[in-house]
Amino acid sequence: MTVIWKPTALEDREQVLEKALLLAIARTDPHILAAAVSRDEGIEREGDGLDGLATFERGPEPGSYVYTTRDGKFVLLYSRDGHFVEIERVYPTRSNWKSTV
Repeated sequence: MTVIWKPTALEDREQVLEKALLLAIARTDPHILAAAVSRDEGIEREGDGLDGLATFERGPEPGSYVYTTRDGKFVLLYSRDGHFVEIERVYPTRSNWKSTV
């Protein structure tokens, strides 16, 4: 099975990193960005791991599924198409992500 990160999911991850960069600059604390980059790498590892570990927890849209990251801070919305897992979106769990779908 192959994992594909859709452009929307990549944009979601990029937005999280951009917010962290702005916060790091505002607070003059480079550790904020370093932590965000580390967390993004973890999201990528967990997402890439869905090729053999897809959870099949139904998502809000027909044919969609939900995976909550191990730390519980992000939700990956994905679909399956034959031998492909397509990650559609990455949302912080504290956001009202269901209303955006």
